[in-house]
Amino acid sequence: MLTSSYLTFQLNSTNFFIKSCNVIEILDKIIVSPTPSIISQCEGLCIFREQLIPIINFDKILFQTKTEPLDNQKKFSKVIIASFRDVIFGFKVDRISKLLENIPKFPISTDNLSFPNIQMGYIDSVINIQNKTIFSINFAKIFQCIFDFQ
Repeated sequence: MLTSSYLTFQLNSTNFFIKSCNVIEILDKIIVSPTPSIISQCEGLCIFREQLIPIINFDKILFQTKTEPLDNQKKFSKVIIASFRDVIFGFKVDRISKLLENIPKFPISTDNLSFPNIQMGYIDSVINIQNKTIFSINFAKIFQCIFDFQ
């Protein structure tokens, strides 16, 4: 029987999860080189295993309004290096929570759910575990928005 595992993490005090099969590595710190870019959601580039990869600003994509100021002084604790459809990228998170196995998910219905601060178009599903709401990030929609990815 195949089991799915998911990595949970926090960004702006909100809980998210992604499939662990998308995670390549979790790093403490990286050096991000800002680049002039037409893609505002890309924070910059970094070198990972001798490859130049984009660091995507999920904070800017996932939240309609910021719960705290987003500037160069914000302290992120970890960087998740992930892969989606053979594209390697990174994103900063406030903290890594835990690994979950076989979590129950329910599809989002805008009729039933309202989370005014979160861009629900980039959320795939939602779970509630121990009175915590945890959102699943939809990489396909994020990549389509950023890179016109099909």
